[in-house]
Amino acid sequence: MERQRFSRSYILTKKELGKSKYGSVYITVRKEDNRSVAVKKVKSNQKLNVENEINFLSLVNDINGCIKMLDYYKIGNKFWIVMEYPPESITLKDFLSQNKCLSEYRVANIFRHIVITVLEMKHAGVAHRSLRCENILIDKNDRIKIVDFSIAAEFDKADEKLGYVDWELNITIDPVTTWSLGIILGALLIGKDPYDFIKNYHPRAIKHEIFKKLMDSKISGLSQDLLRNCLDLDSLKRPSASEILQRHWLDVSYHPTEDRYESRDCWCCPSGF
Repeated sequence: MERQRFSRSYILTKKELGKSKYGSVYITVRKEDNRSVAVKKVKSNQKLNVENEINFLSLVNDINGCIKMLDYYKIGNKFWIVMEYPPESITLKDFLSQNKCLSEYRVANIFRHIVITVLEMKHAGVAHRSLRCENILIDKNDRIKIVDFSIAAEFDKADEKLGYVDWELNITIDPVTTWSLGIILGALLIGKDPYDFIKNYHPRAIKHEIFKKLMDSKISGLSQDLLRNCLDLDSLKRPSASEILQRHWLDVSYHPTEDRYESRDCWCCPSGF
């Protein structure tokens, strides 16, 4: 019955968009408008994870910066979650490999939308707990969508043991989220996901490696200050998402109009090239 119900509305393709330990995602065509959507197939032995994801996707469905769930099915030994597929979108990780040395305006604009989305999720009572470059989609207009809610939790009941490194286990969710935002900001400023080159996952080593990459980059003091605050080793000193949004550096008017889409010198591009 469920397969027939699915087949009445969608045409499943064999094109795989991605894979995780919880399931695989495929391109699917919606019959009513011939539009591409995504289907995530999760084995039934991951029932708790998929039910968790369905629950939290429904809670964030009205948030612009979160991926939208369209439907879900139980077919055979798998759950199928149908979600929107933002056209011409790739993961932030892939985006950075193609677009190194973004202007500070673009970095600030992308980061601001990520922080706004995180804040909206908090107001909806949702902690994502796996914020990273692979779980953010971005399109050609720099619009973002946060994906993969398989280990999300209610914000006031969030158990920090999932989605974060061991040293953060006893810290409340707000500072842990800010640390994750700091890693994403570092990735945007560096032009590369820090976890691609960091081998020591101790917080002091992570912070050191990120700022080491930034030494040869022409970035403002304000952006460095925000990054330094988000990655403060004292979790109680890290700003909340609301406080991050109040930073002058995230104000569009702060960035000179003529420099907004100009690439800048950074560690991967020698000055003068």
